[in-house]
Amino acid sequence: MQTTINQRLKEYLEKNKITAPEFYHKIGATRIEYFVWIKQDTSIPLRVLLNILNLYPDINARWFLLGDGAMADADQYSGSGNIRIDGALSNDSKDKIELLKDHIASLKDNTLYLKSLLADKQLIIENLTRQLNSKNAT
Repeated sequence: MQTTINQRLKEYLEKNKITAPEFYHKIGATRIEYFVWIKQDTSIPLRVLLNILNLYPDINARWFLLGDGAMADADQYSGSGNIRIDGALSNDSKDKIELLKDHIASLKDNTLYLKSLLADKQLIIENLTRQLNSKNAT
């Protein structure tokens, strides 16, 4: 059975004896965020995943993001946490990368949608404020 990024993160932390407070303070997260990710297996934001890979360079990024390979493999992966591939990707890896790209695109679309909703709400607030101010002036 394929593990989730959250499960792999928990495995990495346990193996390296990194405590929860040590981890979430280092990555700039809150205790609540950490426990939601680990205990409830909710999505970890992309910015946090990238931050983890930057702060913990011994993590094999391919293992962490895709579940492929070993937890740490200095021979095939750079120490920066960036994926370095010395050969062709398997079809399974290509599929996983495409899924991640689709997920990132979806997150970008959701962000744009939420920004538009926020702009709409801001306009409503401005209009209501003007109406209230005009009523108070009379």
